[in-house]
Formats: sequence, C-alpha cells, structure tokens
Amino acid sequence: MTRSPARLRIEVVLEWYWKPTPRPLEYLSRERPQYHRRRAMGSTDRPQKLTKKDIEALAPGRHFDPAIAGFGVDVSPAGKRTFFCRYWQGGRRRFIKVGLLGEITVEQAREQAQRIRGAAVLGMEPRAELGLERAKSDDPAPTFKSWRKTYLEELEGRRKGLKMISYHLGRCPAAWGPRKLAEITERDVAAVLTARRKAPIAANRWLATLSACFGLAKRRRLIDANPCENVEFYPENAPRSRTLSSDELGKLHAAIDAEPDIYVRAAIVLQLQTGCRIGETLAAKWEDFDLGAGVWRLPSPKAGRPQTIFLHPVTCGWLKELPRGGSYVILGRDPDKPRHDFKRAWRRVRAAAGLDGDTRTHDIRRTVGMLVAREAGLHLASRVLRHSDVRMTARVYAPLDEREIRGAVAGFLPAMSGETK
Repeated sequence: MTRSPARLRIEVVLEWYWKPTPRPLEYLSRERPQYHRRRAMGSTDRPQKLTKKDIEALAPGRHFDPAIAGFGVDVSPAGKRTFFCRYWQGGRRRFIKVGLLGEITVEQAREQAQRIRGAAVLGMEPRAELGLERAKSDDPAPTFKSWRKTYLEELEGRRKGLKMISYHLGRCPAAWGPRKLAEITERDVAAVLTARRKAPIAANRWLATLSACFGLAKRRRLIDANPCENVEFYPENAPRSRTLSSDELGKLHAAIDAEPDIYVRAAIVLQLQTGCRIGETLAAKWEDFDLGAGVWRLPSPKAGRPQTIFLHPVTCGWLKELPRGGSYVILGRDPDKPRHDFKRAWRRVRAAAGLDGDTRTHDIRRTVGMLVAREAGLHLASRVLRHSDVRMTARVYAPLDEREIRGAVAGFLPAMSGETK
C-alpha cells in the first residue's frame, strides 16, 4: 500500500511531536515528588499507620495518624493516651473523643474514626448517627456566658485571686457569650491571642485563665476537648533578680531614719525584718499580731491559706511602741481602711537613699531571701518567704551574686589546670 505525500508529512509531524524530550542524567536521578509517586502504576508507597508500640513511645502532646486524616491520640503529661477524631461540620472544626488506649485497641479506634469521618462527609451528624450523643438532661448545653458565671460562682471563697480571674474572663469577645462551649474552637482562641500580641504578658495571663475555665468544663464532660490546650504562650522575659547590696541597705536605713512619717518607716522596716510583701504589711491589723509570742498570723495571704510569720524580739519591741490609731498597723488617711498611697512614700524614701528609679519594694523581699539562703540554706529561705515550692525561691528570690560566682570559678580553676591543693 502506497502512502500519499500528505500522509507522509502527517506521520513525520506526529513522530516529531510525540518523540520523548531527552533529559539530563541529573534530572533522572532526582527523587520525584510524592504526588507523582502515588500516581505511578503499581505504586505500593502508603503512609504507615500508628501501632500500639508507636503510641506508647509518644511524648506528651497531640499526635495524628498519617493513615487517616483527623484521627490521632492525645498524650497527657500523666501518660494517659486518648484517641480522638477531628472533622469539619457546618464550617467548624469538631472533636470527638473515641476512647482510651487500653479500653479499646488501636484498630477499634481507627475503625470508629473512619465511621465518624464517613458520616461527616455524607452531611450527617456523627454523634447522632453513631449513638454518641450525651444523655440529655433538663438543662441544655451551656453557653460560654452561662458557664463563665457558673465557673466564677464555684470559685467563690476558694480562690484568692478571683477578681483577676473575673477580669480576664470578662476580656473574652462578646460574640462568645451566646455560643455553646463546644462551638469555641482552638482557632477562635488563637485569633484573640494573636490580636493581643502587643501585650504578651497580659495575653498569657488571659490564656491561662481561659484554659483553666475550659479545663473544668472538660472534666465535667461538657466538652470533649479544651480549645486552649495546644495554643502556645508568648515567650516572657526572665524573672526580675534585682537585690540590694550592703551599701544600698545602709543608705536605705539612713533614709528611713530621716523619714518624717512614722508609719512609712514602720512599713519598710517591717518588710526588711520579715521579708513580707508590702501588700501584706499595709493590710496587717493589730488583731493579727501576738507580740508576746512573737507571731504574726496572715489570715488571707497570696497563697490563699492562713500563714504565720515569726517575729524577732527587736521587731516586737518597736511594734509595741508604735502608736495605735485604728485597727490597721500602718495608718493611712482613713484609720478603718488599709493604706493605699504607699507608692508615693516609697519614691520619696528611694530618692532620699539615692537608689535608682527602678528599685522596688519587692526587691527588699528578694534581698531577704538571698541573705537567708546564703546563711542558712535554700530550704530555710523558702520557709521564711512562705513559698509552697522551693524551686520558686531558687529561681527568683535567691539569686547568686557576682562574688559567689567568681568564688566558684576561682575554686575549680586550679583543678582544671592540673594544680594540686
């Protein structure tokens, strides 16, 4: 069969068009993208499923199974491993707790997650379709506004800082009020935190307060997951470590002696001799003192439970001579209310002592902790400062000064150089 010139021209063009383009050797040796590998004929490349052995080795946090989108396990710091399934419903991300490792197997949890996601894909409500609805009670699921009120009422009389807790919860968006607790997601919390990034410390305190509020709701089984658990805090600066040197303490005592207000003198000296907080000094009442026994009882300190401060005989001596004009030891303008204008008095004493403008009254407490730790050890310093955790004393209130560090360096250098003592 003879081919016409026109047909020959068409065949030549098609042969040129479909001829493979030569590729350099280095291109052929490259690893192809995952997308193309999966589309290759006969490919056996599949994501590996999490096994029980893998899950038992996981660190605390949230981990996802690469085999099923949205299926994973939450590992608590205590070691509890909870399976969950995450899916989208009505434009919002939802969480369903599947079960605990040990109560169900990994395969059972994975099958349940597939059923949950299948129901969500078909437009059905997984809880209703799979019988996962909670038992209905007389009260409907609480809104954020109603739960916030309940949470604050339960903390009444149990938490000393209830005013600050109420303040931070009151800074939540007003749009959250009528929403159900389960409808507030991790994305909502992260958006508010991002909007407050210019004040990172205040944003962190808000997040911590909100996390505690949702944490109680989770323990009451009102929600399946705490939307604050995986939202990261902003980094904060290292804690303040300013202490007063011996020269500064001498200048401060001279300024106290020259201070005309006897109650300002008493407030600062009481802090110097006990290491108490200035707020505790200003709130002290005569009924809290037993000067005969040398005891000062704090009925409502920062820790929230009654505490005791033991007084030196010198402290008891000048307290007995301090004029009493009301129920409070440190008198202010109103004898029946604690003094509230001490910042102005402290600035006056600080200027008279020649201390820098950044020196605060709390630096006195930190100085007491450092001196007690140096003389009697860290444990006793923690007891004097009434800390519940000695690590707080070591990290903030008993810093090492330059002389101690230089002495430690001088102590090990001979050994490092090979010299014998």
